Amino acid sequence: MPKRITLEFDVDLDFYMCAISCHHMDYRLCWNLNKFLGLTLCKKEDYSLNLAKGKSDFYSKYTFRNEVKKLDYTLVSNKGHETYLVKEHPYFDYFLIVDGYTDDDFKLQVLTQIQNIPEVLMGTVLDPNELKSKVNLIFD
Repeated sequence: MPKRITLEFDVDLDFYMCAISCHHMDYRLCWNLNKFLGLTLCKKEDYSLNLAKGKSDFYSKYTFRNEVKKLDYTLVSNKGHETYLVKEHPYFDYFLIVDGYTDDDFKLQVLTQIQNIPEVLMGTVLDPNELKSKVNLIFD
C-alpha cells in the first residue's frame, strides 16, 4: 500500500483590513472612500470565488495603487450571489484592504476617516489571520 502524504500550509496575511457596514451600493461607498480618504478607487473585474460542486460566486472589487506610499487599496464586497466572502462576519458589507507598510497612526487615521463617512454605519479593524476563511482574501 502506498504511503499517503498530506501537505498542510498556513496562510500568513500581512495587510491592514477594515470591515465596513454600509447599506449603500458599492459604487456609492467607493465614491465616499475616494472623497474622504483621497483615493482613486476604480472598478475592476469582479472577484470570482470557486465554491463546491463547480460553482462560483462573484464579489464586487475596486482597487487603487498609491505609487508614492507603495500601498495597494482593495475594496471588496462581502456579499456575493450565493454566499459571503468572509462567512464568519456576515454583518459586514465590505472590506477595505490596505497592502503595504502601514504604521499604527496611519491605521487609526484610515479607520477614523471611514467612521466619519455619513453613509457608513460601522467601521472596525479585523485581523485577517484570525479568520477561518482567510484564504478567500487572496486575490492574485
